[in-house]
Amino acid sequence: MTVYCVALAKNIDLEALGKYREHAPTALKKHDGALVSSSLDLTKLEGADGQAEMAVILSFPTIEAAKAWRYDEDLAHVHDLRMKAANWSIHLLG
Repeated sequence: MTVYCVALAKNIDLEALGKYREHAPTALKKHDGALVSSSLDLTKLEGADGQAEMAVILSFPTIEAAKAWRYDEDLAHVHDLRMKAANWSIHLLG
């Protein structure tokens, strides 16, 4: 069963985000992950102010694969690049 990962970001540094995006596809592929959608053009339908400025949806074949992507020590430098690019909140659906 496909598992989705929703990542929300605010306080984005676009230059740093660009550096992360250079490495992100390879890191995802290592754990059979894929980018479903990513956007800086969000339309808020509901919620408090101060919400995310960017949303990303990833897919993985299993929860274990998603967790392996996030906690893979060999990918720590890639996740460091992501964390330097924005303040992130990442959630697994399922």
